[in-house]
Amino acid sequence: GSRRAVPASQMPVTAVSAMAEPSSELSTEARPGAAGPQEAESTTPQKQKQKQKHKQEQEQEQKQPRRRGRRSSRGGSFATYFARIVRQFPGGLRLSREAVSVMDSFVHDMLERIGEEAGRLASYTQHATITTREIQTAVRLMMPGHLGRNAVSAGNKAVLRYTRSQ
Repeated sequence: GSRRAVPASQMPVTAVSAMAEPSSELSTEARPGAAGPQEAESTTPQKQKQKQKHKQEQEQEQKQPRRRGRRSSRGGSFATYFARIVRQFPGGLRLSREAVSVMDSFVHDMLERIGEEAGRLASYTQHATITTREIQTAVRLMMPGHLGRNAVSAGNKAVLRYTRSQ
């Protein structure tokens, strides 16, 4: 039969909200050229580019060994080195796991800061290579006073030892 208009105040809440917010989505039948929801999604240019890029990356990984771009933010642990240093002290000192973790975080942080500063110094001189000079200057800038001087002399000794062994 005939339908009569019902005021919005007398309609159930779900019906009002459905009518108040019309859907912007069209059914697949109303969209020309769309065969189905999955086909329409997969044929977008972005999706196709992503799939091609993914395939190319997989092929490259199979062809040649993976090259490192930037190293991960967390390298290895320095725990073994801390143990060696602590063994040099008399009295059988030991480090707790928490102490090792704190020291490890500190060393990683300092290495990252020194590396960033050395990179900045190299870019100021328009060089692409970080040399011992940039590292030395970065250490002097990052570590205050006597600590910086001691770190530089220890670094110089380490570089000398390394070059002699080669």
